[in-house]
Parts: sequence; C-alpha cells; structure tokens
Amino acid sequence: MIRWHDPSCRRPAVSVASGIPCCNYCFAIAIVEQETIVTDSSVPLNKSSHSSPWPSCLISGSQTISKRSTQHGESEFRTDSQESLFPTLPSEDHIRLVRLDAGRIDGLLHVDLEVVHIYNQPAQSFEILSYTSANESEGSDSSHIVFVGKYWDIVYVSYNCQQALRFCRNQDFDRLLWVDLLCIDQANLKEKSQQTSLRRELCLKASKVVAYLGEETSDGREALEFLKSMAITVQEMRTGHEHIKEVNRRALKILLERPLFTRLWFLVEVLLARNLELVCGAQSAPWPKAPFALAHEDVPIPDWLFKGEKWYGLTDRDLLPLLSQTSSYKCSDPRDKVFAVLSLISQSELDPDYTVSVERIYTGLAAYLIAVCSSMDVLEFAGLTVKTFDVPCWVPDWSQALSTFSQILSASDQDLNRKRTRLPGARHVLFHDYLAFKCESHLSVATSILRTCSIKICGL
Repeated sequence: MIRWHDPSCRRPAVSVASGIPCCNYCFAIAIVEQETIVTDSSVPLNKSSHSSPWPSCLISGSQTISKRSTQHGESEFRTDSQESLFPTLPSEDHIRLVRLDAGRIDGLLHVDLEVVHIYNQPAQSFEILSYTSANESEGSDSSHIVFVGKYWDIVYVSYNCQQALRFCRNQDFDRLLWVDLLCIDQANLKEKSQQTSLRRELCLKASKVVAYLGEETSDGREALEFLKSMAITVQEMRTGHEHIKEVNRRALKILLERPLFTRLWFLVEVLLARNLELVCGAQSAPWPKAPFALAHEDVPIPDWLFKGEKWYGLTDRDLLPLLSQTSSYKCSDPRDKVFAVLSLISQSELDPDYTVSVERIYTGLAAYLIAVCSSMDVLEFAGLTVKTFDVPCWVPDWSQALSTFSQILSASDQDLNRKRTRLPGARHVLFHDYLAFKCESHLSVATSILRTCSIKICGL
C-alpha cells in the first residue's frame, strides 16, 4: 500500500480531476502507474525461510519430536521494509472488510477498509469475492490500481482482482466484501497466518461467494441463462435426471472448464458458504442448490458444487484422504495445499504458518499423521513421483497431484490430474491400517528422520 500525499498531510481532501486523484489539502497528485508487475510477497518457499518446526502441537507432547522455539519475535515477520498502512487489527479475532464504493464499471475503483470482530459480525452481512490468481489468467502479470481509504492509498492488485471488483460494483449502493488481496496485509506473514486460520468462520458468516470466472463470452452467457432458469424452477419438482438440451450441456461444460473451478481455495469457499453466484463479465447467475445433469455424463460436475455429504463432519483423522482428493486442485502457494484443507475441519490441532517453508510444512504434516493420528498410510503417497521440493523420502510432496493404486478417481478428478513424472521402477505399496497394533515410532523434525520398530507385516 502506497501513500502519495505529502508526509505532513493530516486532513486529506481528495477529489478526482480527469481521472487522477489529487489532494486539496496538501496539493499532492497521485502517480498512476498501471503496469507495475505483481509480485508474491510471501516468504521464500525453500528450507531457509524459517527454521522453527511445524506443527507446534508436536513440540510439547509426549512424541519424540526435537524441540525448538516457535516464537517469531515480538516484531512482525514481514517480507518488506515498509510500515504497514493497513488499519490495525485489535485482536486475532478481528478481520477487515472491503466497502466497495458505488459507481460505474469503468470508473476509478475506491474502497474503504472496515475492521470488524468476526464473531460479532452479523451473519450474511458481507460477501466473499473469489477469482483466479494473475499468473494463471488470460491477462498479463501486470497489476492494476485500487484506491483505499480517506487518503486514497494505492494498492496494486492482479488483473482478475480488478476485473472482479469492477463487475461486482453496483451503480447505486456500496457493497461489503471480503477480498483476500485487500483485507490481508500480504507482507505481514504473522497476520496472514492468523487471518488464514479464520477462513472457515469467515466463509460460514458470509451470505455467498461471488465467483468471477472471467470475461463474458457467448457460451458463458448461454450457460448462465440456463443456470438462471434452473434457479427459478421449484426444487421439489426436479429429480436431477431431467434432460438438458445439447447446446446447454455444451455451454455448461465449457463454463466448468474455466480456471477458477480448479482452485482449491474456491472449492473450500463453496463448501462452507451458504450460496454461490457465478459472474462472467457483466452477466451473473446463482448456482442451483439441488443437483442436476445427473443423467448426462458429458457434463462432469464435481460433487463439491452440490455440497456432497463426504465433505462435512471431518476431523484431523480425515486429513490424509482429504489431501488426496484435493491434491489435483491448484494453489498459488504450495503451503495452501495443506492450509486450505484445514479450513474444512471444524477443530484441527494444526494452524497455518506462512513463516515456515514448504518442506517443513509437508514434513511436519507427515509426522503429525504418523505420531498423532497413528496412520502409516501416508507412506503410500510418498516416493511415487519426482518431487518438486526437497522433502524426505517418507514425506509426500503435496504440491503435485497424488493418487494411489487403491483410489478410484471420478471423471472430474481425472480431468484435473496434472502430468506426473513417475520414478523408474516405482510400485504401489499399501499401508492400510499399518499401525493397528502397538508399535514404537521415533520422529525428528529437526533432522527429518523417521525410525520405526516392531512393525507387524502379516498375521503369520
């Protein structure tokens, strides 16, 4: 966030002339540079980023985990040297919301940030804005400007984020939204970790997810018109097996191939929020709550869009199958392959921490599954592919799409599978119920070593 006023300006009076904001108090003029390159402010992803072990629950238990301090220091862990201009969060239960000013689609984007207590905020009083990251959209990596607060501070956001804000803007009234790039100080890793731990509660509080899918197209309009017609049909009169015209099936299939449907955070938001609204350019439509197109195999609708029962009532002991089912979905930050899934669990012992490297997150997760959840099944996912990150041989690399021989993937999951490079001579080994008896295991997060003994291979 950049403040363009004179440092002595205490009473900003901003007006817009010829599309350029200027202050009538200090007479400063905003320098608008739309082609600044979007950069990821996250801490480096390699092992040198932070040395503390993760998760912290393994440090103070009876497990044989090497102990190290997890304190990050009293000062904020930041990835830049600038003083934050974001409104202060009084406690860990506070969040920021974006009040998007009413205006024309092509006008300057200005928002105000409001600090609220997540548990005191009325239910259904705001919406979640969802969109794809810049590097996977059809746009470039160049960023665009959003003006924030009474000083009209400059925040650079991705092309898709700007477009989503424009097309969600109402000409007559303000709109209260949660937008990740604007509501979280991305350079403050301690805040980012804490705010990510509130994503579940945030989604449950929101009235709906507003999903910006991209630009308006003819097939997009056709699909949204069909969804509108489904929304006005009485649900009790539908079985889900009604015939759908071929032209509508084709349009719907193309719509579901848009990049946002491959994003893991979007999957989580849809499962937790009450409603879903799809937006293509200036067109929008609600997603039907009742299943449809069940009789048409050429329309592969993932079950999470219909909120299948298997996605709810989960605990930490469901982490491994949950990670496997979602491993084909994409995240900008490989750590979110774990952190996003944690939002689907109502009470988890694991907390997001962006100060920790990918290797330590994946290693700590495997150690937690073995030591706390008593599951050696995690070994079934390790060592089958050439790993992107330098994790121990017994640790799965969740940045890739991982599946085992014993899994039967749905058609939609198969479409999401990325090309994998298998290790020469790799074979599937099943470890189901490997620790269904008393045995001893020793883990060291510091050295990334797993030692086991008294392993019962069979009943002979």
